[in-house]
Amino acid sequence: MKTILLIGAHSNIGQFLVGKLNENHSVITAGRSNSDVIIDLIHPETIDFGSRQFDLVIHCAAHFGGSTIEEASEAATINTLSSITLLQKSIAANAKQFIYLSSIFTDVEYNSIWHNAYSISKKHAEEWLQFLTRSNPIDLLILKPTMTYGDDLSFSKHQKMPYFFIDQAHQGKDINIHGNGMAIRNYLHVNDLVDVICKCIEKNISGTYECMHPDQITIREMAEIATQLTNKTASIHVDPSKSNPESIKTQNDDGLYLKIDKTEFISFAEGMKRIYETNYLNGHDKNIC
Repeated sequence: MKTILLIGAHSNIGQFLVGKLNENHSVITAGRSNSDVIIDLIHPETIDFGSRQFDLVIHCAAHFGGSTIEEASEAATINTLSSITLLQKSIAANAKQFIYLSSIFTDVEYNSIWHNAYSISKKHAEEWLQFLTRSNPIDLLILKPTMTYGDDLSFSKHQKMPYFFIDQAHQGKDINIHGNGMAIRNYLHVNDLVDVICKCIEKNISGTYECMHPDQITIREMAEIATQLTNKTASIHVDPSKSNPESIKTQNDDGLYLKIDKTEFISFAEGMKRIYETNYLNGHDKNIC
């Protein structure tokens, strides 16, 4: 059993992670409120763990940026500067490992739709953490998840498309797709991501790894799954006169999954079914979008 400090325990991922970690470890939560340790990442100079000691620190809090200078500044402070301070405080707390949840989008080109304040600040955090752990006594694991979703509608805030397609199909409304519908997406269910993190802890994995689902899916295939689930009269219309949305990268390094013996994943079709059953069946329709 390890003593683990979980930063961002109330985030979408953190809420699922804390329950799983508590099965085998002692988890101390950190956040702005309703946590064991109160910290505010917008003010990194105030971060203080007191006299607490940890075996492991997991940082899954994030600011998702925005289009204004103020929002970009907040993303840089929370995602980059506070990560440096958290590493420093973790070393002082005798932690043996620091796990940082980054993003697959830190590797996109500057003209990508995913090149934004979030991905830039996450990339800078990766680089600083990698640099600082070269000369400090702590192991670093950086995990770079792809588009992460779950049964709960809270995930629709950052991954709107699957939930929007289900909502449209359930209402019997047509789904309109720009381009030919062949743009590629990659979605990893939060349960799989949590499983990956727990297996990495179990096997003391360090390094930097992508976390993608082994299978890709096109936008049209996503829409087809939604219409099949709902069994309504919704149709799918593609518009080749409009540009195809940008595809996510399709190359997945499965080296991490081999190391941790991760072989089973929730398929996207099963994930969509879980969303639909959780939020629409039995007369419990919920407002998704």
